[in-house]
Amino acid sequence: WQKGLEFSSCSQWEEAIICYTKAISLDPQRGRCLLDQELYSEALEAFTRAAELQPHRRVFRRRSILCLAALNKFPECLRMLNRDLEEDAKNPDLYVLRASFYERFGQLALCHQDIQRALELEPQHGAAQVLRQRLLRRGQEAKAEAVSKALCGDLRGALLKISFAIESDPLAAEFFTLRGTLLRRLKDFSAACKDLAKARELCAEEGPEAREAQRQLVLTYNDCVVHCYALGRLDEAVMLLGEALRDERTEKGLYVNRG
Repeated sequence: WQKGLEFSSCSQWEEAIICYTKAISLDPQRGRCLLDQELYSEALEAFTRAAELQPHRRVFRRRSILCLAALNKFPECLRMLNRDLEEDAKNPDLYVLRASFYERFGQLALCHQDIQRALELEPQHGAAQVLRQRLLRRGQEAKAEAVSKALCGDLRGALLKISFAIESDPLAAEFFTLRGTLLRRLKDFSAACKDLAKARELCAEEGPEAREAQRQLVLTYNDCVVHCYALGRLDEAVMLLGEALRDERTEKGLYVNRG
């Protein structure tokens, strides 16, 4: 616009018209109007041009990201956000924005990580707290569905649901305990032990959740021993019982089985 004024003052009308046309096409309000009208491709073009000419104004990049999201161009969104976070790693708003995209495209574990980072930077960040509560609620709903399916005997379906719950809230010990229990019943003993050990790490010491995780871990060892015994792998069975008894010395059944 300024160049257009300079050309006008020198009576260079053709050059002035070109500059004014460019200024109008790059007007941020034009991009905003296009965005409000849900003309996302046109708005993206306007904001991209504005960002190239005024790279110090990050608002154009943010709006470009919103347009890309509306066009379901997730990889491009992510690339722009990652670049912005490299330049401004202490900005909680950027983490929340990326978390919202992760949620939208079903990458809940990454969504949870970004929410945690945002809350570490700003514990009272409103949008981060809202997003976190939504994930926690979704996790509890998935857990309830997992329990319902398990009660109906659909262990595989229950496993899928509780795995979704863990993606939504990977810090919930009760979710790992439930998944470990399901894996034990499906005879995937190695994976069950990993989940139950993770549950114990996440639990408060000596609390009811910790005791339940420990109980399920002992049962997993015991079931694994019975499985090994049935296959004739007696040495492995005795070794596993010894490991179980180191953690749970009051479980009579373990002594009986080892005997």
